[in-house]
Amino acid sequence: MAVTPGANSLQRARAAAEAEDAYWREHYDHYLKLYPDQFVAVARSDGRFVAEHQDLDALIEAITKQRLTVREVWSRYMAATPIRLAL
Repeated sequence: MAVTPGANSLQRARAAAEAEDAYWREHYDHYLKLYPDQFVAVARSDGRFVAEHQDLDALIEAITKQRLTVREVWSRYMAATPIRLAL
């Protein structure tokens, strides 16, 4: 049986996504200068820097060492080097 999310749940999810997007719009350039071509994680609760690493698995390990879960952080890849794809 499929469960359909309610309007309140959808509103909360949208607000959370908008807050995350707003955070990265404001801080992306700063972290890009500090950590080019690396993943960066910040705490959702207060935006504090949590960890950085080139390898996503290592970033997750660093997050858990700080007794946080991946649901408690926002993370982004700081793309400094262009990647060319041939499709």
